[in-house]
Amino acid sequence: MLIAAVAMLTAGAVACGTSSPPPVRPPAPAAIVAAPAAETPTPAPMAEVSPPASPAPVTTPMTVKETASYDVDGLSARALDFLTAFTNEFSPRASGTQQERAAAEFLSGRFEALGYDVRLQDFTFDVLGTSAALSFGEDEAAEVMTIRMALSGEGAAAGPLTRVGRAFSEDIPAGGLDGKIALIERGDISFEEKVRRVAEAGAVGAIVYNNVPGLFGGTLVTESSIPVVSASMESGQEMLGLIEENDVQAVVSVLAERIHSQNVIAEMAGSDGRVVVLGGHYDTVPNVPGANDNGSGVASLVTTAEEIASAAYPFTIRIIAFGAEELGLHGSERYVGSLSESDRASITAMLNYDALAGSSALNVTGDPDLQDTVIHSAKEAGVSVREQPPSENFGSDHTPFLNAGIPAVFFMDGEFSRIHTPEDRLEFINEDLLGQSVAASLALLDHLAAR
Repeated sequence: MLIAAVAMLTAGAVACGTSSPPPVRPPAPAAIVAAPAAETPTPAPMAEVSPPASPAPVTTPMTVKETASYDVDGLSARALDFLTAFTNEFSPRASGTQQERAAAEFLSGRFEALGYDVRLQDFTFDVLGTSAALSFGEDEAAEVMTIRMALSGEGAAAGPLTRVGRAFSEDIPAGGLDGKIALIERGDISFEEKVRRVAEAGAVGAIVYNNVPGLFGGTLVTESSIPVVSASMESGQEMLGLIEENDVQAVVSVLAERIHSQNVIAEMAGSDGRVVVLGGHYDTVPNVPGANDNGSGVASLVTTAEEIASAAYPFTIRIIAFGAEELGLHGSERYVGSLSESDRASITAMLNYDALAGSSALNVTGDPDLQDTVIHSAKEAGVSVREQPPSENFGSDHTPFLNAGIPAVFFMDGEFSRIHTPEDRLEFINEDLLGQSVAASLALLDHLAAR
């Protein structure tokens, strides 16, 4: 999930297609075969994946209520099995890395084994890369994991690392900070005010460390004149300890770099001209397991793909695992940007799965009409999905679809305390929400197929 100020816009209602009976799904395929352990993960052997069974014939039209019966417990168990293997073998999956590419190739093979037509959509983009390095004592150095603060100034800066507390006026040394890197604790006053004060005092760069465990992403109000990065509380405490014992030199850089990523697009063609997109990002922020963000979304996506692999829907099913979401929704932006006007018009619904299994309730937000349809069809299937009000504090891969006028909704859990931290682990996953998200998706697809 991209924690950022991304507005969730609303779009038109779900378009109606031709009336036809909902599909009958075959028995589920075998559980995931984990990729063999290796220094660089590789896709699992596809020969070990059982092919889906043939669909049973539909003899008479059936209503949604008559067909809406889903083994939520079974779906939950299968999704958790996948999530466990995926997290253990392909974490972390930072955007633009070889680990992200390995995960993409694994998912590509997985969808191909289920009978989907699969392709990788490669793309590149430029981002401001971030680094921070320390040197202290003789021949001693350390790298600090950091994140660029939004609206940071570009460039590289070097100088003595100097502690300035939370950057209150009284924390600034009387002699100023000329040529120094300011080490600032998060809290009490805005990032904007902290950075402005140290820059005015002469600092050439700033590192803001967290006041709770883990990394965080921050933003300034105006573009700063100096490079500014954020670090975890743990890194901040280590830096404070080094300052107490050594003269520490720091180098902070925020420089443009070219990133390569890819979307995994799997499709099962229908006949009535409509398209339903199921999507979710598979990348993580650096150095986190990403079990919930967004292993949970990938697990729900793959389990849904298994369930519908041989179902005879009248519309085309398009499953997309998006790359580079964590750096700014780049995968979904690239996909939507590649669509023609007629391609966009053919997509009647987009379901996005992101960070949906870290709490006790499954929520949905996005296009109001599609959201209501999801909640109604899920309720008929015995699954509770709650309405989540739109928010500007986070964004995900449904947003570019909404901005293009495509009805889209976002399955989520609303619990963000562990997102983008080392605590985003398997032990905190609520497996029931995995199965509920899959069942809610199946109910919606059956509902759309009957329209």
